[in-house]
Amino acid sequence: MVGGNALAATTVYLEDIDSGLTSPTGNYRWLDVADQAYSAAYQNDYNYTQANVRVDYDIVASGLQGTLHATNLKPNFAYQLKLVGFAGTATNEAIGLAGRWWREEWNSALEQWTNGTNSSDSDYYAKRYIEDLSSPTGYHYKFTGYLLFDYFITNGNGEAELIDFLTDSSYHVLWKTTQRTPYAADGPVKETRFDADNSPAYYDTGGDDYFEKTVQIYGEIERPPVGGVSPNFANPVLAQLILTEESFHGSGGALAGSWAGAMGGIVSECNNNDICDYSENCDNCPNDCISGDYGGVCGNGVCEPNVGEDCLSCPSDCRGKQKGASKMQYCCGDGDGVNPADCTDTRCIDEGYSCSDNLSESYCCGDLVCEGDEDSYNCEMDCGPPPVCEDGSCDPSEDQCTCPVDCGTPPSNETNCSDGLDNDCDGLVDSDDTSDCACFSKRETCTLDSECCSNWCHRGACK
Repeated sequence: MVGGNALAATTVYLEDIDSGLTSPTGNYRWLDVADQAYSAAYQNDYNYTQANVRVDYDIVASGLQGTLHATNLKPNFAYQLKLVGFAGTATNEAIGLAGRWWREEWNSALEQWTNGTNSSDSDYYAKRYIEDLSSPTGYHYKFTGYLLFDYFITNGNGEAELIDFLTDSSYHVLWKTTQRTPYAADGPVKETRFDADNSPAYYDTGGDDYFEKTVQIYGEIERPPVGGVSPNFANPVLAQLILTEESFHGSGGALAGSWAGAMGGIVSECNNNDICDYSENCDNCPNDCISGDYGGVCGNGVCEPNVGEDCLSCPSDCRGKQKGASKMQYCCGDGDGVNPADCTDTRCIDEGYSCSDNLSESYCCGDLVCEGDEDSYNCEMDCGPPPVCEDGSCDPSEDQCTCPVDCGTPPSNETNCSDGLDNDCDGLVDSDDTSDCACFSKRETCTLDSECCSNWCHRGACK
């Protein structure tokens, strides 16, 4: 439920998009709803990165339902609110059959989609599967469904608020009542009354430069009735919510624009299928998309005091000596042990050891960055498809233990007793593999502290 003090289940903040990203394409409009021009300074300085548009929404039986709150859009300006699909998806077809189609044709010579034009349901059914092996989709035509379902006018500060919007209407375009008289089947008339003198976006000579204006707009119906048309969504829902500038068919002349895409964001539905699907992430679908903090994994070869590592809790990463004369003892890490030492102590980075005070970082499956505990198995969205053993390539997630065919036969014993790895693939790591990693006793020859049971190698012998 939305409206009042209730909040919808998911929040998306719309972001600036380039004109022409969604159909129809066109230039930006620099006139308000009354065809009054903004100042040259405003035209030069303003762009949609300065706006803030928050949408709280739910996926419901009749489509998308939610609230919109906007600040710093263009003042006294009319916007279309659209739902736009991704070509080839089930959601895209549902949107197109409730709204309109934008058809593009693949040009193999230019290697791009061209000849964009509005289309019909019959054209969609007739041409959607015409093959073209030169195109990135394998088809000659690309159909993008879009649904203009609501509209609004900002105030003199570029602010707007829609309560309880719902994708239950299908409009063709917006008109001013001075351009075209609304029919009974058309959308509701929305009115604004304003004086441009009250907004800094206009030319100002210091006097009363503008008369008060009253403007009424409405949506021309595309598929009737108003309030009775909804996309028949299939799971998972995946679409874009787009704000499009209304140009009123060129009303106002050279600065009138041509239905430019202004701002947009992804709307999706978490399907809880244990797979982080496209458009899902750890924020909007935590059951499917993993998240957490990383850094400070014992055995990664870096002593990380900020996450609790030291020579006692993680001797494979943090250097130290805790036996022998007290003055000779030290412990690299977070402050534990006798004579604690931090990363500025040169002893903590001797003999190939590394030490870092960097804080741990967070990871979020669905942000298109493969990091932290993510891999191809638990986050294909960020890390790509899982490797296939026996494909002739030793992939990053494969090793001699998991795929000897690609990565080579593992050694017969541990080759390093302090690297945190099971070198010989017998299920035992470092000192746990007592048959390979027995430590040297006192006076036995050594080269590294880690070779000695006392963790102290002095002048070639264990102490």
